[in-house]
Amino acid sequence: MSNFTIQIAGATNMKKIINLLALTGALLFVNHEGTAQMSKRSPAIPVITEIKVLPGQELTVKNACEKLREEVRREPGCLEFVLCVKKEDPGTLVLFEMFKDEAAFEAHRNEPHTKLFLDSIKGKYMENNVTFLSLLDDE
Repeated sequence: MSNFTIQIAGATNMKKIINLLALTGALLFVNHEGTAQMSKRSPAIPVITEIKVLPGQELTVKNACEKLREEVRREPGCLEFVLCVKKEDPGTLVLFEMFKDEAAFEAHRNEPHTKLFLDSIKGKYMENNVTFLSLLDDE
């Protein structure tokens, strides 16, 4: 594994760099000081959650997801959290999360805000499907 360290100035530049590295198959780990380490191989855990919301509960569940997003992005092991809606089915919210490793994901599952989120949307969706992914190594 080859690593290097770079200093990133500003959130906008960091987002651009993360997107570029995602396109090349590399991962970027950024600490709180803004120092980033890139690694070609990673134990990162990508997770996609699809929540098919009950009619009339869309705003409530969307607001809960937005609050969760803000909390999860503060977790030290969270590399990414993106909230989307399916174009062909606006009643389905899609959460894309990536965690640094298995330990970071387990810590996320045990966070009070994660448990509060799950309790807050109980009974407000038809389906809540979670898909765990593995990163493919191109080497």
